[in-house]
Amino acid sequence: MSKSMKKSKSMKNALVPLFVLLAILLSPAGVAAEAFGMSGEIYELTNKVINVGDIALRISPTVKIKTPLKNKARLQDLKVGDHVFVDVVTYNGKRYADRIVVLSAVWRTL
Repeated sequence: MSKSMKKSKSMKNALVPLFVLLAILLSPAGVAAEAFGMSGEIYELTNKVINVGDIALRISPTVKIKTPLKNKARLQDLKVGDHVFVDVVTYNGKRYADRIVVLSAVWRTL
């Protein structure tokens, strides 16, 4: 094998991982998920779904829930009728509630 063939083969071996990485980063799955915020009243609430206004959202496994005083709260602390602001992330065509902030004027635990 000549030197030029060895050099081109080693260059090819070095570039393949780079092209694979670029393909992953530029693919639709590698693109950042769409995110937006919304507010409204909770009409339905389960451990897996929150219905705010007329939109049903899956609850993210890493959801963070905050009160007006920036205290942490639990999902179980929320009640139907609470006014909330929700950070929504769309991933693979499904909408997830990733952060919920209670907007009610008086939080029950104050």
